Amino acid sequence: MRRLVPRLAVALPLLGGCVALSPQEEHRLGAEIDVQVRAQAPLVPDTAAQRALQTLGARLARVSDRPELPYRFALLDLPQANAFAVPGGFVYVTRGLIQRTATVDELAAALAHEIAHVAARHGVERLERELRTGLVVQGLYRLFFGGEPDWLAHRALEIGAALWTARHSRQDEQEADRLALAYLARAGFDPRALARLLRRLAADGDEPAAVEAWFATHPLTRDRLAAIDAALAQRSPQPTAPPPDAAAAYATLRRRLAAQAAAR
Repeated sequence: MRRLVPRLAVALPLLGGCVALSPQEEHRLGAEIDVQVRAQAPLVPDTAAQRALQTLGARLARVSDRPELPYRFALLDLPQANAFAVPGGFVYVTRGLIQRTATVDELAAALAHEIAHVAARHGVERLERELRTGLVVQGLYRLFFGGEPDWLAHRALEIGAALWTARHSRQDEQEADRLALAYLARAGFDPRALARLLRRLAADGDEPAAVEAWFATHPLTRDRLAAIDAALAQRSPQPTAPPPDAAAAYATLRRRLAAQAAAR
């Protein structure tokens, strides 16, 4: 056992709070959570729609601060407007959010914001804080040294729920907004769409319950909007039209979701 202590001190990211999960460990955790998300939340049963979302997301992921991650984007068949991400580059968007966007730039803004959370490791850092309990050595030992391979799978849904239902801090939200504006500009989208989307969702008086999930985890404050507006004011003129492949992907998404709604 004594020989394992130095290995644990290196491998367990939470001991001493000075070592982070490696990208490989982060992706493994995200992959296990993804299995549980897909088992619990219905996916839109349309391959073309899922492919279109992946096309849009991949364009933004390529210009992010962590383009090397194998990002995966999934369209959830839920009416609420929401989007969330878990470690390793797994990003989820509900059909309810897509249906409330007016342009491809607005959907790109939502995706860019979630990619930014991944790129800034917000979920990983939150998980590291949450796992500072008496179970950390036992649990992460099993994860990294393979003592009980099923442990992570059994805990994945619990860990994932803690990540995607947790309220992002004001600092995390502002950092994700700042990064999202940069990603949108780099990928050829209009960064102003982020402010437009947030204001539209905040003003959704017809179905307020439908947007509660988004703002429960992504708090919208006056300071946050003011920071976005200030950052936009310092930017050069914005693109006049979105990238053609992105516009086509968005059109596919809207068309397929409309067909699905008509068939319900």
